Amino acid sequence: MLAIPELAMPRSRKVTTVCNSRREVWTDYEQAKAYFLELMMSIESYPA
Repeated sequence: MLAIPELAMPRSRKVTTVCNSRREVWTDYEQAKAYFLELMMSIESYPA
């Protein structure tokens, strides 16, 4: 359990992501989310 409820924390629009060993800092949460959704949709799945 978190010491401070998640909804009570100030929401920052800054997002840091790491993908393929590349670190990116986004200033807009929605832009980062859209970018990674597009990446996920473009990746081919391979049989296990």
